[in-house]
Amino acid sequence: METDGRNNKAVIAAAAMTALAIGLVVALTQVDALKPHPAPARCPQTAAGDPAGDAAFCAALNRRDLPELLGTPGDQAAEAGRGVVLDDDRKDARAEVRLRDTVVSLSETSRSAWSVGSSEHPGNTRVTVLGHPAATTEGMTVTFFGPKNGTSPRSRNLVIAKDPKDGAGRAFEIAVFRPDGGAVEDAVVQRVAEAVLPNLPGWVAAP
Repeated sequence: METDGRNNKAVIAAAAMTALAIGLVVALTQVDALKPHPAPARCPQTAAGDPAGDAAFCAALNRRDLPELLGTPGDQAAEAGRGVVLDDDRKDARAEVRLRDTVVSLSETSRSAWSVGSSEHPGNTRVTVLGHPAATTEGMTVTFFGPKNGTSPRSRNLVIAKDPKDGAGRAFEIAVFRPDGGAVEDAVVQRVAEAVLPNLPGWVAAP
């Protein structure tokens, strides 16, 4: 009888310890879920002559949840700015954010979703994003950060018409690339676009 009593006490103690351990795991999980996302990088002040939309573009792209949208939770934006611009897009609003392993750029562009989607360039595909004509493509990586290893990895780009009824008009373009040359899936670029585009000036929501 004494042995049975000791066994029962041992079982009860083990059950209590198990319940306590489960409770601690649940509590820690809940606390972790309540933690805020890391603060994004600071967007610089616009300089004289910069397009008026630069500040809005940087604010829209430089999100706390950008790492999650890119599929890299736990990462954090390190730098944010306008990026290097070419002569033909100097007047277009743009922004660029660099995380530890990924660079994301957002710009306004004169090339249309229809023209990009109609190109025979390998990898160009017509898609629809938030009810807007869009097209995926491959792009050059021209950034003010510069690739880490001195090479120029290709980016995955998504060109989205600003107006859902005007696929031949001006568009927004989001480009994502990894300085180490790693592949970027189109689904990742589209996920970023769906979160960022509705916050941009000039975006026309689909009916």
